[in-house]
Amino acid sequence: MIYAQVVAFAVFAEIRDCMLCEIALREISKRREVPRGWRYAIRGLNYVRYISLLPNIIYSVMALVYEDGGRVKYVCLNTVAVLFILEVDNLAFLHGLGERTRMEAEEHAHAGARVTEEDLRIMGVVKLICVVLIPCSVFVGVCSHSWVPDQHDAFNEVFNALPSIAVLFVQRMMASKRKLKGACGGFGWAILNFSNYSAWNGLFYVVTYIQAHGPQAIVGWEPWIGGLAAMVALTLFISIKTDSPPSPSTAPSGSS
Repeated sequence: MIYAQVVAFAVFAEIRDCMLCEIALREISKRREVPRGWRYAIRGLNYVRYISLLPNIIYSVMALVYEDGGRVKYVCLNTVAVLFILEVDNLAFLHGLGERTRMEAEEHAHAGARVTEEDLRIMGVVKLICVVLIPCSVFVGVCSHSWVPDQHDAFNEVFNALPSIAVLFVQRMMASKRKLKGACGGFGWAILNFSNYSAWNGLFYVVTYIQAHGPQAIVGWEPWIGGLAAMVALTLFISIKTDSPPSPSTAPSGSS
């Protein structure tokens, strides 16, 4: 459980980075119009981190705990291995960019992200969700091998995505001015995200299966593959249609 708790803190750090990117995009959009391509790129990257990266990180924790057990040596080494995956982007930013570019990026990032009290309150709730749900999901995932030995993989697919889906649900609900509408919209968005997560996993499984057995092995799978692709396309379409950035402020700036 200590292993899962440390990973939970690292996962929250990734989610906090996503939230800061969204806050910076929101504040910049209030001052000037942001091209649609940049909005889609930033939100798409955050979406992939929420729905693909973080659930698979949690799944790797489940698998490593089950395979290697709770010995101190294995727990320490597996923790370092998982945290290394989450630190690759930070290392690339700190040491891969030129010093001038990195300093300019940090300067503009701090200038663009104006965190409000409401943002801090949401971050506090998201941290609580990560600290509580991720260790619980890992515990359930490890125990599922004894509870449902024939279907433990499907069982884990549900629980490793639960923290990310709960975070997205809470964010939309707390950001909404109307609590009932925000709760309903957040719940629907969470279901849609889980469906899209399952569809992406299914498509990835099909690709790996074709690589292992050849295209002739999926004859008769066309309706299923078409349904998965349609689910992914539907989610992308809804995301584009619900993209409504704030209008740039037209108030004249004061002169000193």
